[in-house]
Amino acid sequence: MKQNKKNYIFTQLFFFSFALILTSLILGYKNLNIFNVNWTLYNDAIADYLSWLYFKNDIWRFPLIGDNPNFGISGSSTLAFSGTIPFLAIIFKSLNFLIPGNFTYFGIWIFICFYFQSIISFLLINKLTHDYYYSLVGSIFFCLSPILFNQIGIHFSLVGQWIIILSFYFYINENIEKKFLYNIFLIIFSTLVHFYFTIMLLIVYTIFAVFNFFDKNFDSYCILHQSIFFYQILLCKQFQLG
Repeated sequence: MKQNKKNYIFTQLFFFSFALILTSLILGYKNLNIFNVNWTLYNDAIADYLSWLYFKNDIWRFPLIGDNPNFGISGSSTLAFSGTIPFLAIIFKSLNFLIPGNFTYFGIWIFICFYFQSIISFLLINKLTHDYYYSLVGSIFFCLSPILFNQIGIHFSLVGQWIIILSFYFYINENIEKKFLYNIFLIIFSTLVHFYFTIMLLIVYTIFAVFNFFDKNFDSYCILHQSIFFYQILLCKQFQLG
């Protein structure tokens, strides 16, 4: 029991430190300052920062990720279709009274992504191999992925690739009801990060649902019922955003 607790503490400290080091090396120590926005003012990243400024300085509109006349060049758009990582934009907009002036949370987001990318990949590998040290080393390679590095500084929201890894971790859960329920919540959450992830997770969800529907070991009616209910929620959400 004590050994498991020590491993847990060491694992958390290791991945926290690893994520902090990677973030510092990639962004630079000075860019960890939330009030230093210079590093966001280039390439496509500037569009994400400007979208955040528009939302930050705008009045509160409801629904929060619904149509907003202050988004878009020739017309209105919605926060959900921007690269601002909507759930963080909403949180930090509500903290305006505590953090005056222009600031950026994208550095915090990148740190969060490195942390979750490493810890979730560790859990996935460990679930499959039951080898602590193998999982520890393997998770490092997930954080050093060229695809992940390619998005940093270009499309901040697309750094959240840990969402896809988490989806696969849920699918290896032995409980059929939990695996689909968790993924339904994850797909809905992904709409508050970037719709690219939503589309990817929908494809994965559909593939697993189809295979399990024809598997005699699973309740086909339950899978069909959950899928219909889930797609109805997404369609209602899409019509609301549109």
